[in-house]
Amino acid sequence: MDGGSYFERATCLNVTVTCTEKLMAITFTPEMNFKGKLYLQGYSEHSECYSVGQGYRMVMLKIPLLDQHCGLTVARSKGLNNRTLLSANMVLQYNPLIQAQGDRLIRVGCIFSNDN
Repeated sequence: MDGGSYFERATCLNVTVTCTEKLMAITFTPEMNFKGKLYLQGYSEHSECYSVGQGYRMVMLKIPLLDQHCGLTVARSKGLNNRTLLSANMVLQYNPLIQAQGDRLIRVGCIFSNDN
């Protein structure tokens, strides 16, 4: 195809987000043992905002929601359905010390409403 752009498809990541009233738990389950780092963008050196893989096939980052030390963005709805979105950009860095082109930036968040 002339004038077309071709891109390599990125590998899907096994990332889940679980929310409670006090905590956002982000779990990354890679296909291989992980020794990299998960952190919220801009907070790579704040101890409550990052987690370093220990060479296992699972790493979890637990972000406290009440303190908002990790730069969480808050968005509130107006109207009959009161909803609040707490979100941030999480960096998945494959080397704990060096950022590389293959690292990923993932938007994560929790929605709270008066329904639940």
